[in-house]
Amino acid sequence: MAYTETTTTTYGQRLKNSGKGIVAGLVMFVVGTGLLWWNEGRTVKQTRALNQTEKVCVELNPASVDASFEGQTIHATAVAATEDVLVDNYY
Repeated sequence: MAYTETTTTTYGQRLKNSGKGIVAGLVMFVVGTGLLWWNEGRTVKQTRALNQTEKVCVELNPASVDASFEGQTIHATAVAATEDVLVDNYY
């Protein structure tokens, strides 16, 4: 035998459920704003560090390595070429 169960939601219950949704939304907004602030701060610090590194970086020719560059931040560009077939056995 089939039966139907009918439930009703009172005005107070609907208001309470809506209040929970509003509070949850506000909490997510505050947490999201805090995370965005933190992430943007990290980006600014990283950009400043890269700009500072760019000022002290020394360009180096990889064909002639000089020991006087030991311990310094260097920038080197070269072409990597090989006659061998490169294989990665793991993948």
